Amino acid sequence: MKMVNQQRSKFVLLDFPQISSIVQDKSNITVSWIAPFDGECSVTRYTVYYRVVERMTSSSWKKVTASSYQLKITLQLRCGKRYQIAVTAWSAFGETTRNQSKLVSAWGGNNSQKRSKNVQMLLFIVVSVLGYTLLVHRHPTA
Repeated sequence: MKMVNQQRSKFVLLDFPQISSIVQDKSNITVSWIAPFDGECSVTRYTVYYRVVERMTSSSWKKVTASSYQLKITLQLRCGKRYQIAVTAWSAFGETTRNQSKLVSAWGGNNSQKRSKNVQMLLFIVVSVLGYTLLVHRHPTA
């Protein structure tokens, strides 16, 4: 929560937006958030930050701006990467902090087709081995 001095003795509290859901569809990730309590200081816009997170390193933050009435945005991200996502709110007094962030992996596109073929092949092998095992146990060799 950020405290902003509006006048000499009057303070306005501007809370940060809470991420409410992250929905994945292939490499598209839709981020939704709950509007923060803005006191007497209305939200003028939102900023959605995202960056690639790999093992021990993170890339620099990229950002997308959303209007004050928009409470979700769809990001087109690279498949097979893990991302950290955060949302901030802006008012006449500045930007809130990025207190909350979520980690999400982008999947889909060609990677999901390869994964699907790998799963099909694995199922074929398992079924073949089970079938062979049942056949051998039914007709033991003497």
